[in-house]
Amino acid sequence: MTQRHVFRVIDEALARQIEELHKQYPKLGHHGLLAALEDAGVKVHPEDLERFMQQHHIRAQKPWHPYLRLGLPRWMAFGGGAVRTECARKRIRWRLW
Repeated sequence: MTQRHVFRVIDEALARQIEELHKQYPKLGHHGLLAALEDAGVKVHPEDLERFMQQHHIRAQKPWHPYLRLGLPRWMAFGGGAVRTECARKRIRWRLW
């Protein structure tokens, strides 16, 4: 016999708890918030949580990445222009890109 999961409906109190969790952990998406709610002892249906987050515009904060245009272009990099191949004669093949 299978166990029946009892999920809690998202009401105002649970909505406040979800928003507080989002403020504490802004980088968590709906999977992370679902795990955090389960750790707190609240079982919510994943589709209901995802729908709630979409309706209230709650999104995971994207990780910060440095601006990629800060260094030299790849064709100006001074990393060496020759690539050694692993053959017996040790030929040098010049890279043009």
